[in-house]
Order: sequence, then structure tokens, then C-alpha cells
Amino acid sequence: MQSAKTKIEIEEAKNPDTSPDVLASLVRNKGDVMVRRCVAINSAASPLTLELLASDKSTQVRRAVASNPSTGSSALAQLAHDKDWLVRRNVAVRTSLPSDVLGILVGDKNVNVRSNLASNPDIPFDVFLELAHDEGEDVRCRLSSNLHIPPDILAELAIDVNTQVRRGVAENTSTSPSLLMDLSKDKDGGVRRAVAESLSAPADVLALLAIDDIWTVRRAVAENPNTRSSTLAKLGTDKSHKVREAVANNSNTSSYVLEVLTSDEYPSVRQHAHRQLVTNTVEIG
Repeated sequence: MQSAKTKIEIEEAKNPDTSPDVLASLVRNKGDVMVRRCVAINSAASPLTLELLASDKSTQVRRAVASNPSTGSSALAQLAHDKDWLVRRNVAVRTSLPSDVLGILVGDKNVNVRSNLASNPDIPFDVFLELAHDEGEDVRCRLSSNLHIPPDILAELAIDVNTQVRRGVAENTSTSPSLLMDLSKDKDGGVRRAVAESLSAPADVLALLAIDDIWTVRRAVAENPNTRSSTLAKLGTDKSHKVREAVANNSNTSSYVLEVLTSDEYPSVRQHAHRQLVTNTVEIG
């Protein structure tokens, strides 16, 4: 049971309007761990108070300090060496990290810490490059999905030995059309499907994928709003009814093809074709 005094101190420690001096006094009194944790979370706490809490015996307190936007660079450098990997993880996801802290984290022995660093939108080129060569596949996977990754690094990851890494590049909205063209020839069907699903995929790339051996790739092409009506016309005769159904749902499909699909052997294809024709008529009207 918490005492009445402790409950009052917790409320003070949580309040963003509490002065930095009062928050510092709550820490100096070495009171209840919940009080110290609440101070560690409070962005009104001074960098000096947070640096003191960076050495707290409680991992919960140190994790909170690592996440506090008011924590200074010296405390972050200390926390980047913390024995608790979740503390180091909380440091790794922060933006505007000093170069010395980044240097510590990029070499962290825990793959989860490096993976979280790989997702950080605010890391410099040299860190991106080092993470692209990381032995941890999860690190490179997370890196391939980073929307702020430089084009040169994306191109390097596009030929990674790991399928999930290449798929991450294909799914990344920052990937260039020329790189998507390269990935459309990938040996893995999942990578090619990711290209076919990309809203950045040019119509020429989608036209090539429309003749893919895997029906799910062709269906993704049929679903893509960038697919030309001429490509959709070819897919309208696809052997897979799932592909034809996707063609019937695409607003780029011509009325002629939709009329043909209203006589399809599969009810679902006919239903979607009828619905799209009605939608087109309403939009024209």
C-alpha cells in the first residue's frame, strides 16, 4: 500500500506543470520507485535530473529516461551502454542522436537494438551503410522498410541474399521505378508480387508482371490502379477467376472488357463486372 505522502509525490511527479526544481527534489529524496519513474517520464524534468536517474537501480526508471525527449546527450551515451537491452532499444529509436551514441548502438550485441536503430528515420548515411552490411537478417529487413533510406543503400539491399530484405525494398514507397523494374525480375514470387502491389510501379513494369507464372502476382497487377486498360484487357482472359475478378473491380478496365466479364462462368466475376459497369455509368452521368 502506498502512503498518502507517496501518492501526493506521484501526482507531483506526473504533473507536466511541476517545476524542474520540485522534480529534482523528489529524486534527491530517493523515494518510491513510482515517484522516480514518473519524474523520469516527465518532460519538464531537467537534463541534470534525468542524468541522475540514468543511473537508477530500477530498469523501469532508466527505460523512461531513455525515452524522455529532455534527456541530454551525456545521459544518452551512458544509457547506450546500459545492461538492459530495452533501455538501449529506447535510445535507438530516438531522433537527433549524437554521433558517439550512434557509434555505440550500431555495434550493439543485441540484434533487437540494432533492428530498432535500422527503423530510425533520423540516422546518417554511414550508419545506414553499416546496418546494410549487418549480419542480422532482421536488421537488414527493418532497414529495407525505412522510408528515409538513401537510394544507394536501397539498391544494395535490392540484391540482398535474403528474400524478406528484397521484399522490403519492393514494398518501400521510396523505391525508384527503375529499381522496381529490376525487382520485377526477381527469382522470388513474393518479391515480384510486392512490386506488382506497389503504387510506385510504372505501367510498363506492371505489363511485364501481367504474364507472370504465379497467379497471385497477376492478380496484384489486376488490382493496381496504375495498370493500363490494355494490360487489364489481357488479364480479363486470365485462366484464374481470381485474376479476372480483380480486373472486374479495377476502375481502369474498359466497358468492353467489363461487358465480356458479365458473361463469365464464375458468378463472382459477373457480379463485380456488373457493379463496375453501374459505377462507371453513374460517374459518367
